[in-house]
Amino acid sequence: MINREHLKALHQREMERFLSRTPKSAALFEKAKEVMPGGVPMSWMSKWPGKYPLFVESAQGAHFIDVDGNEIWSKNFGGEAWDIGMSIVATKDDNILIGGHTESITNGEEDAWVVKVSGEGEQIWAKNFGGKGKDVIASLAYDEKTGGCFAVGHTESFGNGMADIWVLKIDASGKDIWKKAIGGEKADIVQCQTKFGDGEVMLSPCTPHPPPRDLPAPQTHLKAGR
Repeated sequence: MINREHLKALHQREMERFLSRTPKSAALFEKAKEVMPGGVPMSWMSKWPGKYPLFVESAQGAHFIDVDGNEIWSKNFGGEAWDIGMSIVATKDDNILIGGHTESITNGEEDAWVVKVSGEGEQIWAKNFGGKGKDVIASLAYDEKTGGCFAVGHTESFGNGMADIWVLKIDASGKDIWKKAIGGEKADIVQCQTKFGDGEVMLSPCTPHPPPRDLPAPQTHLKAGR
């Protein structure tokens, strides 16, 4: 279930952060409104997510610096086939973990994939996990104690049925500490996870049939050591 209040709080936090980091763009936007309707030369440019657009000082390729000195970049990671990011979390050392799935680097049809990227957009490591079928990561939760993460998704390579919920514990170097498949004879898919203290994760599965004995409720807790 999506926590709307939590999303609202996160949006407010990010908006306040944006405003505090871009005062020069704010001033230029107010000045631009004196000569252009909406402060922009084209009406479609007014459809930005923040209170005003960024004003650019310099740019090269997909990297640019705004008038307040903030660096903005765009990077792509992957190979020649489909490689998709589904979840992203920030680490305490200012790096980024991206979880999803890859068809470029696989043990079979499609592998779960985790990429660690620096704050500057440089790839630190990329790891794939899976078997002969389709294996996907849908959500990551950062583990501050170890610097690693919990990854949840679904697997068609392991488990009891068509597709089972798949949970992985991954350390800071990208090595999987343990993997667990949970489910019955049909398809069992996880939607999201919430991490609690002391290495406990709550899964919110989406299962099309009565849950098996090892998945007794719409939400289930999983300890890090299991």
